[in-house]
Amino acid sequence: MEMSSLNGATLQKIRNGQKTFAVTPSLPAGFIKPDQMRKYAEVAEKYGLTLKITSGQRIMMIGMKEEQVELVWQDLGMNPAFSSPTCVRSVKVCPGTTFCKRGRQDSVKLGLKLDEIYRGMEMPHKMKMGISGCPNSCSESIVRDIGIVGHNEGWRVYVGGSAGGKPRIGDLLTEGLNDDEVLALVDLIIQYYKKNGVLERLGDLIDRIGFSTFQATLMTAFTGQMFVPVTKKDEVEPLPFTNQHVTLEKKQTQLPLSGSSIIGDLILDYPESIEVLRSFGMGCLGCNAAATEPIAQACEIHGMKLEPLLDKLNELLMKDGV
Repeated sequence: MEMSSLNGATLQKIRNGQKTFAVTPSLPAGFIKPDQMRKYAEVAEKYGLTLKITSGQRIMMIGMKEEQVELVWQDLGMNPAFSSPTCVRSVKVCPGTTFCKRGRQDSVKLGLKLDEIYRGMEMPHKMKMGISGCPNSCSESIVRDIGIVGHNEGWRVYVGGSAGGKPRIGDLLTEGLNDDEVLALVDLIIQYYKKNGVLERLGDLIDRIGFSTFQATLMTAFTGQMFVPVTKKDEVEPLPFTNQHVTLEKKQTQLPLSGSSIIGDLILDYPESIEVLRSFGMGCLGCNAAATEPIAQACEIHGMKLEPLLDKLNELLMKDGV
């Protein structure tokens, strides 16, 4: 979902020209107290909303009208949960040793710390983290951009996982870490990703440069010693929006743009178009849907007019007489 400028609400659906919105308050590690749960229910009943448990261990309040958004936040007694489509999402955390008989590490303590540090931080693309206290991986850590799994000997850190339209199993970066070491390593991963990622998930960046290169760079920085990978993966270079290899010198997008122009091709050919698209409310440009979505279809989904967007894009891209 796209984040609107409407007090931290997401545009949920447009039906017969009527927009409905949703808000998803923050629930660190997915924990909620009974009085807070009652408040959710009371506010939902007052405004005729539906409550939906999300995969990110939060409670989404859906079906509200535009004029209800600010009132909902006020009645909840919360500030709007502002975030962008390209940020660190709420960290998913299992019960760990705090509440689970199978827990081998304290996932709650570590997960809450990571959530406090990184939730909402701007990234090249959305980023998800999962912290699991044992190998059962109830937080689906191995299909998170950064996944941390507890074992008897310490934490294992996985990178590059994804469970979306382009699923990817995370690569094991290292193992046997304590809490402080995990925090230090995650900080290095974040720094590297922010510096080198280009509107792509962490797994796409790893595939683009090769896991052995990624691992050697991060672990050398982490240990202070030259790191030599034991094994090397095939180092392929998939594009962020497609599984096909194309020669980037030959642009796929024809100018002037039309409603049938594909957003994924447009962004690859003309990265300068990203700011224009975002200024019109298209935030999640790196998602798999955007890869094959014509501009006209995207405008319909997001409830915006096609012609003003095309005019602005063509003005930008054809200013040099291309």
